[in-house]
Amino acid sequence: MPKITPLKKRGATFFIFLFLLVFNYTNCYSDTIVPKLDGQTASSVGWTLNNLSRKTDYWLMNSSDSYAETTQFYDLSVFTEISITSKIGTFSDYKCSSTKLEISEDGINWTQLQNNSFSATSTGTIFTFTNTLSYKHAKIRLSSINANVNAGPKILSIEIKGTARFISTPISKSANNITNSSFTANWNNCDNATDYILNVYSKTTGNYEKTILNEDFREQVKYEEYIDLATYLPKWSGDLIKVVTSDSETEKFLRVGVSNTAGYIQTPTLNLSGNSGNFELSFDIGTVSISKATTVNLYVNNNLIKNIAVNPSSQLATQHFSYPLTGGTNNCIIKFQGGMKNNYGFVIDNIKITQVLDSIETSLSGFPKQVGNTTSYTIDDLSQNTNYNYTVKATNGYITTNESESVCLKTLPDDQQIVEADEVKIYNDETINGDLRIIDGAKINGKVTVKGEISYVCRFTPDKWHSFSLPFIPKVVGGYINGIAYALRPNHDYFLKSYQNEKFVNSAFNGSGYIIKVLPNIDNGELFFFSEKGITLNENNNIYSISNGYTHLGNPYTYSISPKELVSADKYYCLKNNKFVESDEDLLPFQSFIVYKGTKLNQTSYEISIEPESVGITTAKSKEIKTWQNEGNLWITGTEDEINIYSAQGKLVYTGYNDGKTPIQLLPGMYLIRTNDSITKIIIK
Repeated sequence: MPKITPLKKRGATFFIFLFLLVFNYTNCYSDTIVPKLDGQTASSVGWTLNNLSRKTDYWLMNSSDSYAETTQFYDLSVFTEISITSKIGTFSDYKCSSTKLEISEDGINWTQLQNNSFSATSTGTIFTFTNTLSYKHAKIRLSSINANVNAGPKILSIEIKGTARFISTPISKSANNITNSSFTANWNNCDNATDYILNVYSKTTGNYEKTILNEDFREQVKYEEYIDLATYLPKWSGDLIKVVTSDSETEKFLRVGVSNTAGYIQTPTLNLSGNSGNFELSFDIGTVSISKATTVNLYVNNNLIKNIAVNPSSQLATQHFSYPLTGGTNNCIIKFQGGMKNNYGFVIDNIKITQVLDSIETSLSGFPKQVGNTTSYTIDDLSQNTNYNYTVKATNGYITTNESESVCLKTLPDDQQIVEADEVKIYNDETINGDLRIIDGAKINGKVTVKGEISYVCRFTPDKWHSFSLPFIPKVVGGYINGIAYALRPNHDYFLKSYQNEKFVNSAFNGSGYIIKVLPNIDNGELFFFSEKGITLNENNNIYSISNGYTHLGNPYTYSISPKELVSADKYYCLKNNKFVESDEDLLPFQSFIVYKGTKLNQTSYEISIEPESVGITTAKSKEIKTWQNEGNLWITGTEDEINIYSAQGKLVYTGYNDGKTPIQLLPGMYLIRTNDSITKIIIK
């Protein structure tokens, strides 16, 4: 159960609310699907070679069943585009040859993707196949068509690359099915993900260095043109960015800016609020120019922090900088901006951000673990009454997102029970020595005595009226504000009314029916109601006692029931679209309703309604009478009787007859119109 912050501790900051969407950085695309088959280095990892003769810098296809085939099956559907580049030559310059590129879902039946015919090319010809492939389980091979000892093709290299589809970082959801030894972790479904990696851990006091961002750009493809950051570095932003590969092809880094225009690169939104906003930033940087130095401006949340002098380095990120910084927030952005024009820009690599946190995270045995393509997972064999945390990453086997926001929960003590929203619980005169927690939507029947406290958790739409009742009178009403549980104040954080003496009036919880409205600052409109200790729930069908006129009642059960099963009345009213309308449809659990019994009203029609700023019953005019207003003018048609209009204070402000063609001028406010033995309420704006 949430820890309730007492009213006296809330202070003046209670009404300051900040809702921030914090994105986690998602690693980008792996360009290599299968390790390169390379004749120069004789590297064939990931490939099965059949009837190929190894030569100095190639493999010779010297048989009709010669082929090079991927050893394992690959899910190619996770890539937006597949590129297969084969460098193939003839055995000698005067020979002709051909090969075919094929794909198979079972390794037995093959479909041709491309036919490669060539002649007099002993040095090799490059063939490229580019397309989108939807195969979820496939092998690729290059096989010979006319190979023989004297005229077979030779394979110099084969490369298979792809642009993996983007996966958004998962969003963790609240845990459910919490017991004293287990819980179920939940998260949202991420498009293009094929698996999820769940980490469950506990926290203990102590210093712990956490890596927030670690980007070396190695998984980027080399581009000659300026890249589209939205595609190739999701959630990063910038201008005039190229991915550059070092001459040795062992490093990749970013080039930012051109000779006459300063570019910039900035990180995704990061949560750097830990450790009071203190963090460590390190990176490698250099110049594009061989001879010209430059400066790079470092910003944190658009605040200039450093002017970094960078020495000439000929497009090599060889200068390492590390800075301890402050001012981190939970929506922090780090920006590197070129400070000079006409200097050919700068290059940057190995951007790393770490924070020293005051707690040590220890993963449970077996975690992190891949849990499959699912959005929930149950963790067992936990300790009772213990705090746990979990995060989740999404993956498709080629790219993996950053972890989601952490969810914290506490397992139950041995003597506590939770009845979940979709659970049916039947008690047979039982006793719970601890607490009972009821989630909105649960169904409970029978008799149960709870020695601890009962809490009922439900959701409301903030700033809307809801009809409501409870099977007990709560001692505390609680709600989350900016993720912190507070005791809510009546007539301040929520408004409660009950229908008494023919009108809605402010009310306290008294065990009958009421309407409730919570303010918009209550997170997700989630409320929880706590009982006194030692309550007995005994859901027997006790018929209410009602008197003539209107009576406000409530469904005391945790399951839906017809109001006719509770009371015998002439009319039944349920709350719909912010109005009580005549209805005998089934009531939701703990829903309130109004009944009418006794002398019929004189009006030909009537309704029980809730006005935007106040609640009450109003009787409507007969259906023939119509009223409308515009810019302080009121028109009334459909009656030849005398019209009397009263202010909200009961003062008569107009009396007379009206033909419906002449407007009645009124000041803004609420008025009661009496005519034809009926009363109508109207608000002039």
